[in-house]
Amino acid sequence: MITYSASGTTSTAQPREIRFGSYDEFTIFNYEGERIRDDVLFVFHGFGSAMPNGAYDKLYHAFSEHFSIIGFNYDYFDFASDDAAMDLVWERLLKDRNVVFAGTSLGGFWANYYAEKYGVERAVLVNPVVKPAEQLRQFIGQYTVAKRGKDIIVTEEDVNSYAYRTSPPASGITRLILLSRDDQILDYRLAEQSYAGEGNTVIVYDEGGHTVNLNQDRYLDPIRSFLLPSG
Repeated sequence: MITYSASGTTSTAQPREIRFGSYDEFTIFNYEGERIRDDVLFVFHGFGSAMPNGAYDKLYHAFSEHFSIIGFNYDYFDFASDDAAMDLVWERLLKDRNVVFAGTSLGGFWANYYAEKYGVERAVLVNPVVKPAEQLRQFIGQYTVAKRGKDIIVTEEDVNSYAYRTSPPASGITRLILLSRDDQILDYRLAEQSYAGEGNTVIVYDEGGHTVNLNQDRYLDPIRSFLLPSG
């Protein structure tokens, strides 16, 4: 294991080239390699995860006939490097394509954040974090990221840094938000309230937990209708 202090990152290795790969920070994952179609579903993983993960695999199997499914391996706290990597991906790969952003948990926060930054018109958010400076406090301490083969030490400073990136959801984006009342990690009501505005479709399920099974039709059907409204 590598011991890694999130608060100790200095952003000295900001990405200057797009890297295709799996799990490592600042890579993008695509089962189809560097082949990217005109329609892209761009997916953000949650805290403690990396691409490819279960959500990515399920979205790939459900929608790869229509979209290139691309996963982004961001760093949970190195925002400067995340921005540098995303700027490259946006400018060189995404900006001239039809792109939908999607994310689960903390990835839902980032999917919405970058959708607003780049003017992406649609986003799918599954049990999204909406107030990370509050909701990530439960992870302060040492946390094992199995997919990346490392331990990270999350500090109060790391968590508080999200306060500078949090704001009410902007208008102009059409969003589908899927929530679970029995989410063991996040209080679904925060997301329900945050995304109650015009242009957002919020569906709340009585059960499903935090990591929902995207293989189930009750989730796939609304996502399919959202992504493929004429299908």
